[in-house]
Amino acid sequence: MSCLLRNVVARGLRSLASAQAMEPSISKRLWQQSKREAMVCLYHPFVVSIAAGTLDLHSFQRFIAQDSFFLTAFAKAYGLAIERSDDREVKSEICKLQQAVYEELELHSSLMKAWNFDHTPPSPATCAYTDFLLAVAAGKKIESEKTKVPMLTLAAMAPCMRLYAFLGQETRVFSRENHPYRDWISTYSSPGFETAATRLEQLLDRLSEAQETTAAEFQSMQSLYHRAIAYEVSFFDAQEVHGSNAFVPLLESVALKDRNFVLISDFDSTCTVSDSSPVLAELAMAVDPDVRRKWSSLSDEYFRDYSKLLEEVVLREYDYDAIKEALQVLSEFEKQGNAKIDASRVFQGIKIDDIKQAGQNMALQAGCASVLCRLSSKISCQILSVCWSRTFIEAAFSKENITNVPVHSNELENDGNFTTGSLIRRVETPIDKEETMFREILHAPDDKFVIFIGDSLTDLLALLRADIGIVLGTSSSLDRASKAFGVKIVPLFSGLVQQSSRSAWRKEEGVLYRASGWLEIEAFLAGN
Repeated sequence: MSCLLRNVVARGLRSLASAQAMEPSISKRLWQQSKREAMVCLYHPFVVSIAAGTLDLHSFQRFIAQDSFFLTAFAKAYGLAIERSDDREVKSEICKLQQAVYEELELHSSLMKAWNFDHTPPSPATCAYTDFLLAVAAGKKIESEKTKVPMLTLAAMAPCMRLYAFLGQETRVFSRENHPYRDWISTYSSPGFETAATRLEQLLDRLSEAQETTAAEFQSMQSLYHRAIAYEVSFFDAQEVHGSNAFVPLLESVALKDRNFVLISDFDSTCTVSDSSPVLAELAMAVDPDVRRKWSSLSDEYFRDYSKLLEEVVLREYDYDAIKEALQVLSEFEKQGNAKIDASRVFQGIKIDDIKQAGQNMALQAGCASVLCRLSSKISCQILSVCWSRTFIEAAFSKENITNVPVHSNELENDGNFTTGSLIRRVETPIDKEETMFREILHAPDDKFVIFIGDSLTDLLALLRADIGIVLGTSSSLDRASKAFGVKIVPLFSGLVQQSSRSAWRKEEGVLYRASGWLEIEAFLAGN
């Protein structure tokens, strides 16, 4: 109930914005499809060590030397694209991009001279990408008209440029005056580099539109783009990381090798794209149309009282016990809301098979199933939710063949075939979540390292008690309450970089970490 109205409103606004937005360009679509690889690179121990300034100089020097081979191949590929283009404006644009590469090469060359670092031969990972790129630029990878080779070449180059611009922007905040790799961060976070990456993408979009790209040609571009960014991941994997404790992938961290990891996640709007409450309500309405009137009345009353309750939150310094005391009022309110639903019998007569089918139809957040499938065989993964139906949750995961993740939630009482209308109330409030986490999941918590993932105010206590509390997305009520209670929510990557300067992960009281989605969480926890 606690997320119902807020999720309905948010979902409506998202749908409106989506309808108004134009279809993304080809370059944007290709980049979005590569978000997993981008996150793997950002959370790579090598990149984290650069951001933290803890990477040893020799490893960085070797990286710059290898990157020079990349840039040389880029310059050659641009040259081949110029030769194969029959459009003067396109030739001119590619020349500008090529010039930017030459300037970047000069920076690398000056660094190598300053270090008096001998050039090393290209590594196998470096050769894999450069050979691939030059073969594409020479028209040897994909059969195509000569005039379309430049477009395919740009498709193989665009992910590298966008990736480095992305890494630059994400690491920019760490570029302090005495940072050992300030120049590298400044180069890739600069407006000039962003302009070059955008110019390449715009040229790719322009060529694909002007040449009326077919579905088959788009698939070729897609294949080249994805292969190129996969080579980038391999390139980072090939780099040496010495003298650094990057804590990534977290589950493989040497500093935490003696801890037993436990991953606990909320369900509604954390694992799922939308909330389960309206879905279950629709099932009830299908059984009894009069439920719609009851539901509307309950929802309106709940939303009004909930908003009033949040307005009474008083600003204070961080104090966990005080937060728990304040949330006791919210907890009583949540229980009263569920008691009204229980008494109204709005959920009477729903087929269990219909609940299971609705659960299987529920869309999961991108990357959620991948994380649970990948990690549940290695560590304890569990779901802790105020959702009304455990059957619904289990069905949502069963379609992804996730059957070994225990679910702790409420349940709609049933006789095996139909619901009775009663609610078996086990987890209703923020306090219930925290107590269930310790009573049913952690038992003896001393040897455990707990990662809790949530998105709403009902998750706040559990998030704060975990070793790492990860907030997914943005919730106005959670953000408001966190600010009022003195809880800081910092970007996950920023928090990781700050921890990387320490020999052991130190729990920061009153600090939570915000992630953009499950793909980022997967990169942080498990890497490539």
